[in-house]
This record gives sequence, structure tokens and C-alpha cells, in this order.
Amino acid sequence: MSICQTPAPCFEFRPVPWESDDDGLGSPHYETREAAERALDGYRGDCASEPESAAAFDAVEIAEALGCWIAVCDHPGGCNAELADDETGAAHFDAPEDVIACMAVNGWTHLAPGWAFCPAHPPEDADGDAAQSGAELEAAGLLAPLPVMIP
Repeated sequence: MSICQTPAPCFEFRPVPWESDDDGLGSPHYETREAAERALDGYRGDCASEPESAAAFDAVEIAEALGCWIAVCDHPGGCNAELADDETGAAHFDAPEDVIACMAVNGWTHLAPGWAFCPAHPPEDADGDAAQSGAELEAAGLLAPLPVMIP
């Protein structure tokens, strides 16, 4: 799977309800509108006693996010672990560069062209080729080309 875009849209909060977005990760993403609505209801319930926070969450709407970037471990054994930031839990990103930056601080290895390896399954040679050739990975269904983002 590697570093690629999600095949279906996901859903996020807009505007970002947090007071600051210093980490640059924005809003969490959810696989379905219903999951995002449940999460937003939970946040609203948690901050109901805090007028300033409650007002920030009252202004939030659920928006469709297209073309999110993710990373899934390419270990030939079929690990398929998905990258998630250890601190924020963010798993969807706006650009491949954001995925690669998150990989670096969370112990993942990135090899060109877009291969990803989780901490439990590092490649045999982090400075060179992956354990299997591109043809072998493609034949095993583990190498997907990076999709093109269409504006």
C-alpha cells in the first residue's frame, strides 16, 4: 500500500475547533460522516460547561475531505499497519510530505518511491533497496503506484 491517497473521502471538522493548530495537523479525520458526528457530539458534551469551548464547537460543521494521504506498512509479510502519530493520533494528511514528516518522528522508515515500513518491520537495508524488488512486491500485490492528485 505504501504512501498513497485514500480511495474514498473521509470527514473532518471545519473550522478546526481547537484554540491553536500549532502541530499543523488540523482536525482529526473520520471514515464516515456518522463517526465524525458522534465524535463532534462527544466533544460538545465534554465542553458543555465551558462557554468559550462550547461556542467553538457549536460553530463546527462536518466537511468532506478528499485526497487524504496515508501510510501503510509495506512489509512483504503483509503487516499492513497504518501510520498514526503517537502524540495526536492523526492518520490522514494533506500531502505526502506531511506523511513522511510524521513517519520520521514515529519511528517509521521511508524509502523511495513512497515505500513505508513500520517500526516493527524495518526494511533490511534502510539506505538502499527494500528486501524484495519492485517487481516482486508488485506481483505480491504489495506495491501500489502513488496516485495522482487531481485538482
